[in-house]
Amino acid sequence: MITNAFKKGFDAPSVLADSWFISEKFIKEVTALKNKKVEKIDVIGIMKSNRILQIGTKKFKGADVPELYRKNVKFNRKYKCSYIRLKVDYKGIILNAFWIRMNGKIHGKC
Repeated sequence: MITNAFKKGFDAPSVLADSWFISEKFIKEVTALKNKKVEKIDVIGIMKSNRILQIGTKKFKGADVPELYRKNVKFNRKYKCSYIRLKVDYKGIILNAFWIRMNGKIHGKC
């Protein structure tokens, strides 16, 4: 569907997807796409918390990261939320991952 949209002239710098789309295959295929105006396409989505992520040389489940990286928590006054931003390796793909706390809940995003 995304490939057909680009063939028909739709240009977008990023693709937003629901959590059940976010997988190794989906991320690799979308980031490999190129179009005339955009050199690289970013993928934005919520990853399921049971995924195994590599941070440095250690591997963790996504749900365990906020507890282990409490020292990295930052606060955003504009959105009134706290977050952790880390570069992670997910099956050979380097991602910017965010764990966000809004309204008392932690949401993991990649």
